[in-house]
Amino acid sequence: MVEIIDIIVGGHSHSFLYSGTPSIGPDTPVSDYPTIEEQENVRKVLIVQASAYNKYLGNITLYFDEDDSFCYQRECGMGNLITDSMAYAFLDQAKEGEWTGASIAFQVPGGVRAGLESGNVIYADLITTTHLKTN
Repeated sequence: MVEIIDIIVGGHSHSFLYSGTPSIGPDTPVSDYPTIEEQENVRKVLIVQASAYNKYLGNITLYFDEDDSFCYQRECGMGNLITDSMAYAFLDQAKEGEWTGASIAFQVPGGVRAGLESGNVIYADLITTTHLKTN
């Protein structure tokens, strides 16, 4: 297990997870929703799944502490800068009277790997902030 993971949102195995009673529909749940995996360091990891063809949709609310050092797990300044830059890139394509051609931008979960610490920033620091490879 990886120590910094709090939740796994699956979608490929199409496993039906459900913890209510009685079970809904004709399908048999393979585990609870969410499934709770205990790590060796006593950290709990929640596992949720989309099931097949969005037949069953779940809802989960998570709360994180105030430590903003993990951009990988939630919103952070670097993610805001990247998505603002995405919207800004479409300024020249805006129609008359519009601010931009894309007034909203999304970043995939885990797309921002790290923020930047205060102090000198070098090229290698910028490369480590995202999951993208540049050649």
